[in-house]
Amino acid sequence: MGFSIPGVALNEKKLKNALQFMITHEGPYLIHCFAGIDRTGFVIALLEALMGANLKEICKNYLMAFPTDNKGLYRMECYNKLTNFLCQLEKMSHIEILTEMNIQRIAEQYLLNDIQLSQEEIEKLKKILSGS
Repeated sequence: MGFSIPGVALNEKKLKNALQFMITHEGPYLIHCFAGIDRTGFVIALLEALMGANLKEICKNYLMAFPTDNKGLYRMECYNKLTNFLCQLEKMSHIEILTEMNIQRIAEQYLLNDIQLSQEEIEKLKKILSGS
């Protein structure tokens, strides 16, 4: 994929196509990009937010993509990536500050306004991701 969130090359049309594929095809699904961190991490975070995960859970899952040192501590690079990742998530809101209270709504608005999924498609996606 390739898109308009600074620091991440993800194509919004390809993201829309991928999400519409998920809506119309039974899983399981594999979401991956070249490095498996930035674009993949953003898409997974977007889906987690859509499904009601909190910001702490989303960040923790994102950091799991990075290796740890022998003491189990994340390297400085991980913190830099996390900072960039949080900025990417904030860009979804356009103006609004991202919080625990609004992350799910912001994810949904991003899918509606930027990715241009319909409300019906978003509801179907949520249903599929919830396993119902």
